[in-house]
Amino acid sequence: MPQLQFEIWALTNRSCGTLRFAAPPHNSNVSSIKTKMTFILNILHKEMSIMAADDKAFAGGYNMGSPESNAVYDFNKITLHASKNLALGIAGNTQEHYYHPTLFPNTSIDEVIVKIRKHMENYFRVHNRPSLSKLESFEVNDGIVSFYDKDMKSYFTYTFLFSPVHNQNRLHRAKVNVQIFTSGSGSKTYEELKSKAEIKPYIVSSDEEITLEPCIQWIKDVFVKVGANDATCGSNAKIFVSSGSNTNFHEHC
Repeated sequence: MPQLQFEIWALTNRSCGTLRFAAPPHNSNVSSIKTKMTFILNILHKEMSIMAADDKAFAGGYNMGSPESNAVYDFNKITLHASKNLALGIAGNTQEHYYHPTLFPNTSIDEVIVKIRKHMENYFRVHNRPSLSKLESFEVNDGIVSFYDKDMKSYFTYTFLFSPVHNQNRLHRAKVNVQIFTSGSGSKTYEELKSKAEIKPYIVSSDEEITLEPCIQWIKDVFVKVGANDATCGSNAKIFVSSGSNTNFHEHC
């Protein structure tokens, strides 16, 4: 598998379930891989959490005239905490998530959330209104963090979104019913396909036992449909699972 530059940090390890980052060389091209064209999906349930992201990125940015000319595949967009109890997927302009290299490996799960929240607050440039008044366009950055709280014996998902003019974040606790969260540019395509009933919702009633393989198959089908209708997103998903007796997130290979 090729070694690829990932915006402001380098992807140095792609082993199953592990993603490590390091600062790039001084003369490296920090914009060689773009992941702003992204689809991230999380299934949250009291028995499990599944994080998935498409594996498609673009070397040098997305080429409207020839979308596949600089496409890179088998690219991992999910980062695991050192404890393996937390998985993070980010979307938007990865250079604007510059808190990311400080998160791992020596931070607690609480510190990960705090660092993201502080970053969003600092990025919200309410103090720089003269500059904001000249802002004609901006990109929204967002992401999903899902984790298992060992003390509470419960799964949680933290969703966040930030831009120069607004930010949003929310903590979701796992329930007996399935909750689904999405992030990235592919979310719009996902919602459009859902509204046309081309993607059926994944529903598990409170008295029904949830099992892993049907979830995995549903996720794979969703990514195939999103990828077929959105050239900026891949049809293959890298899927990370935490469930049952093994609450460590691990890649479903």
